[in-house]
Amino acid sequence: MAASYVIVGAGSAGSVLAARLTENPAAEVLLIEAGPDYPSSEETPAELRDARSVAGTHDWEYVASPVSGRSGPYRRGKVVGGTSSINAALAVRGTPADFGEWAALGCSEWGWDDVLPFFLRLENDLDYRDDLHGASGPVPVRRWTAQELVAEQKAFYYACRAAGFGEIPDHNHPTAAQARGHRIPRDPAAVRCWPSSLLDSGGNLAGCEPSRCRGSALGSSRGLDAAGAPAGFR
Repeated sequence: MAASYVIVGAGSAGSVLAARLTENPAAEVLLIEAGPDYPSSEETPAELRDARSVAGTHDWEYVASPVSGRSGPYRRGKVVGGTSSINAALAVRGTPADFGEWAALGCSEWGWDDVLPFFLRLENDLDYRDDLHGASGPVPVRRWTAQELVAEQKAFYYACRAAGFGEIPDHNHPTAAQARGHRIPRDPAAVRCWPSSLLDSGGNLAGCEPSRCRGSALGSSRGLDAAGAPAGFR
């Protein structure tokens, strides 16, 4: 078959790129993934749907040595959606300052004011309905209630409160540093809600230097390596 694009790896990056590129009806996209694809929630194994733990059943079983003499498992997902499909899930936004730094370094379309509309488009926030939270997106976002915390989490929470740390009710607020959420398995609805300016007319990442993006020419096709694993594991 002839393909306009060949994408190696259907992980967090590859699946999104495939979805975006196929919005052009003239594009033929070949997406290569070593792991299985589960087309619906009903067909997805329970361990992949559970966002509270790492799903070790769909793992490449790599081992990493972060320091000399010590090694441990390095989780990399072997499934469509990649490692985002097996990790314990977090709904984490970058801070406005982080996006501002990207814009200052030359990614002109990635400032906070540029990306916020796409966070809103992505989210269906079940707790907050205002200008900073989405209400109609494909990905539900909510906060754990006190009743859902396990004993160790409750102990940590109350110890922090007793030590004088304030409570942050909304970790997705622009002034908060981190958030907690639920895994949404990769599916067409979820992966399509990304900035419309992600790819320019030439297929390059908008606002960034093409030389910083890895790719290779495959005859008349364009090859995109979105396999995710560090170079040392390939």
